[in-house]
Amino acid sequence: MFEKRIISKSDFAPFKNLKSLFVAEKDHRNTLDTWRVLAIFWIVCQHCIIALGFDLTSAQQLRILANNNFKIFSHASFAVDIFFVLSGYLIGGILIREKKNTGGINIKLFYIRRALRMLPLYYVVIALVIVARSIDFLPPRNYYAFSALPNLLFINNLIPLHLQFLPWSWTLAIEEQFYFLCPILIYFLAISFAKIMKFFAFLLIGIMALHFTIIYMTDLKIYWSIFRTLDLASYDRYLDLIYDKSYVRLSSIVLGVLASYWSHLELDKKMFASKIKSFTWLLLAITVIVYVFNKMDYGPVQANKSLFFECIYRELFCCGFIILMFASLHLKYLSRPFSLKIFHPLFQLSYGIYLIHYIVADALVNSESFRKIINHDIPTPMQILGLGILTFVISAILILPLYIFIERPFINMRARLFSMREVSIPGVANQAKSNSEKC
Repeated sequence: MFEKRIISKSDFAPFKNLKSLFVAEKDHRNTLDTWRVLAIFWIVCQHCIIALGFDLTSAQQLRILANNNFKIFSHASFAVDIFFVLSGYLIGGILIREKKNTGGINIKLFYIRRALRMLPLYYVVIALVIVARSIDFLPPRNYYAFSALPNLLFINNLIPLHLQFLPWSWTLAIEEQFYFLCPILIYFLAISFAKIMKFFAFLLIGIMALHFTIIYMTDLKIYWSIFRTLDLASYDRYLDLIYDKSYVRLSSIVLGVLASYWSHLELDKKMFASKIKSFTWLLLAITVIVYVFNKMDYGPVQANKSLFFECIYRELFCCGFIILMFASLHLKYLSRPFSLKIFHPLFQLSYGIYLIHYIVADALVNSESFRKIINHDIPTPMQILGLGILTFVISAILILPLYIFIERPFINMRARLFSMREVSIPGVANQAKSNSEKC
């Protein structure tokens, strides 16, 4: 496996790494990259409102929540579910192919690949934030005032959200926890694919049942509002028991794994084998997503919120999204726009953008220039959209040096070290390079 040197100067070649931003793989997975970029931008826009909300009065926050034009930004919590579905789909596909082609899964190599992909940039960003905080380069904020140790161990989602360092990184903790458990489960469940997927299906049902039980037994108020200060106690209790906890949020990743098995059986192609089937599935997906969106109530009132709906609404959305994802893979009129080259550099930088975007958004919404633009009142939806674009662009520019000198070198290193092993497996040669970049 390691016939080649672990460290090579070519991995750190800056011009080569810069060029990689614009070199897209010619495979269907480029459409999945686009979904990830759009999801991150969606979250960036929502976090712009959240950052602004800390300086708004309750009356101003309620005005935003009462304006239906802002609802698309409140819905952005579903973008996290898109992340999770995509992660489960990609990682599930990798593990399924490896088990099929080799008869098993090399857990050690899987963990090494994951570490080389996720850890270097994440740890460098954490270190830079700590240094910037210590020299007062960053303004005083709670989100980097606490210990970063739980982040380093990917257990930060297990502590209260308002006490977390870089609290938006709880999504990474859940993904890494899943990546730790998934190959072990598949390895020790040395049985057929069908039985493994049945296990994941029962796991999904168990997660939803646990979700219901926690809310019912704790008499938990269902709180979907994006503003913490409207109801501090309800917000914190709901987030700390439900919102960022693995025992609830893993369901989206599990659905992604089940979707990868669906693709393994090539059932996704059959869904769009004719125009009638394509129309039917697309109509179903849009209907489900619109239904979920219309049922969401982001106001402070709790009594009219359904416990049953709370326990299934994310799973419903994920099922609708999975259909749209399959459609973007197999329908040309969707796959073409989703495969535009403009999305590739944004995808390459998307991990870093996600890591720093809230710091950028916080700086922008608290700038005097932005305050003057909104006349110290609430912004319009178009202003939030523009702010989201500006935040996304500035984050991309700031993260570019770290991509060239930190993130990309380790991606190159991983691809080089594992390429010989991957291409020696029948049917994996064409996937080797793209997998190392995306997962």
